[in-house]
Amino acid sequence: LMGAWSLSGEPVFRDTARRLGDAMLPAFSTPSGMPANAVDVGTGKHPTPSNSSSVVLAEAGTLQLEFGALSAATGDSKYI
Repeated sequence: LMGAWSLSGEPVFRDTARRLGDAMLPAFSTPSGMPANAVDVGTGKHPTPSNSSSVVLAEAGTLQLEFGALSAATGDSKYI
């Protein structure tokens, strides 16, 4: 969504990314601060895996880039 917003400038992409980002923020409320690998965007709940220290580095890195772009686009620091 942030890539589409960057290329088109259409606010619908940024606004949709903001709503999705808000729904995904609970994924970061883990003991390590690294995102859970799944989150129900309707409830904000994520299953507690048996090995909560298991994180896919590429996934965490991608989320960091996307949330950083969302923060820059919205001016809201809660995404970083």
